[in-house]
Amino acid sequence: FRSDGVNAGGLANGANISTNRWTWTNTATYTFDIERDHHFNILFGTEANYKKWSYWGTQRTNIFDDKYEELEGPFLNATAGGDIKKNTMMSYFGRINYDFAYKYILSLNYRRDGYSALGTPNRWGGFGGFSAAWRVSEEPFFESIKDKIEDFKIKGSYGIVGNTNIDDYASKTYYRTYYYGTSGAYHLRQIGDPNLKWESSTKYDVGFNMSFLERFTLDFDYYFTKSKDLILEVPQAPSRGIPEGVYITNAGTMENSGIEMTLSADIFKSGDFKWTTSFNITTNKNKVTALAEGLSEILGMDDSQLEVTNKTVVGKSLGQLYLFPTGGVDPETGRRIFYGSKGEKTYFKYEEGDWFTEDGKPFEGEFEQVLSGNTLPTWYGGWSNNFSYKNFDLSVFFQFSGGNKIYNGTKATVSDMRYWNNSKDVWNKYWTPERKNAEYPLPIYGDNYSNGSAMPISDWMEKGDYLRLKNISLGYTFDTRNWSSKLGISSLRLYMQAQNLFVITSYSGLDPETLTNVMDANLSGGTDKNTLPQARTYTFGLNVSF
Repeated sequence: FRSDGVNAGGLANGANISTNRWTWTNTATYTFDIERDHHFNILFGTEANYKKWSYWGTQRTNIFDDKYEELEGPFLNATAGGDIKKNTMMSYFGRINYDFAYKYILSLNYRRDGYSALGTPNRWGGFGGFSAAWRVSEEPFFESIKDKIEDFKIKGSYGIVGNTNIDDYASKTYYRTYYYGTSGAYHLRQIGDPNLKWESSTKYDVGFNMSFLERFTLDFDYYFTKSKDLILEVPQAPSRGIPEGVYITNAGTMENSGIEMTLSADIFKSGDFKWTTSFNITTNKNKVTALAEGLSEILGMDDSQLEVTNKTVVGKSLGQLYLFPTGGVDPETGRRIFYGSKGEKTYFKYEEGDWFTEDGKPFEGEFEQVLSGNTLPTWYGGWSNNFSYKNFDLSVFFQFSGGNKIYNGTKATVSDMRYWNNSKDVWNKYWTPERKNAEYPLPIYGDNYSNGSAMPISDWMEKGDYLRLKNISLGYTFDTRNWSSKLGISSLRLYMQAQNLFVITSYSGLDPETLTNVMDANLSGGTDKNTLPQARTYTFGLNVSF
């Protein structure tokens, strides 16, 4: 049935989505030397990008024959709709590479980009940088240890880059058409910022890389990045009447700093068996340093705009969790324990519709959401291993991340025992006089506090650390030396691979990595609101070259 309670008489949908994209790049390169040791490489270029996305679909009801599931066939009512989005970008860029005797290396680059989605006066932005390196291992004084350290280079860089990960019409105010009864009408779809400009990041990087013992390579960097004019969906008060309750604008600055390290090794490299491995790890510390004028904080809301789980505050990390403190289930009463703003232990008494302290007196204090956890991982990385034996090859890649917290909104939903969602897990773990140390409180019909999800509480916050087997593949390469003349086949490889086979984590939700079912994933990170996990996929294939 439709929402108005009228029988739809069957329902059929059809849609067509089309994406048209092209890129036109022109480059000119000039390489020359001055004398023997001065080497130059100069590049200039232009690039044009165009993308158009279109949608057309229709829905029909009152189907004459209920066996029909497609749009063709007799029907009485049909509603059609469509949408078109497009963007363009024009770029001019250049780069100069120079080295002296392959020991002292310098690179300069600059580009100018214009993007249609930004405000008309701010569509063009200039970005550039430079890098320098010193190959110490080429110096005469390094010769005495070159039998142990084959290559050693010190490097540093500075650069400014732009970010335009926004909707094609983010800077526009526009309306959409719809039916009001049987008549056509317009409604406000978006309030745009006509002065929306490039979000830019300035990055400093210093480090070294080295090869040693004819088996190992190490790459180490320290980075510091300052991003300004952050493009964010800033929540607005419902009284302002802004669609979706958000306004896309440049809303602040933030900093990221940390280290990046990669260690690679040839464990075995002789005979028929070979094994190479590579391990990388990155640490990151994030801090918001300023917000737009007039903003002391930015709230992160879910799609319902009813629950605030995150806040972005100056001096703190982006989108941290702010939750109401709770202390599990009271073993004596079976009710959930809530803490007041001054640490008072309280509980909600549904039959009286009010809050009480643990000694049974009415609670006259206040509740306050407090900083509860960081949503951005503070460390992450990967570990890859490649094995080969004769014609067989095996590769295994692990991915890991941690140092962050997750608000398990999915668990809050499925454990909401007011009227519905009584899961098997809750049924086996709710409080009874015989099961005092229970995970879930005593079920009380209609109680939206102790049993429900009226408040985002700290009981639903969990650690987000995980180790994932991201990819594993096994292949066999056939010896085709005698096939070329007969079949014209120069190479043939049979393989199979699997992705996301398992995850090791203490997180009780479906996936500690899929956390974006919210209005703005940047401002509401670390919130799992009934999101789907990453799919486990299996692939079998054949690579043939003729």
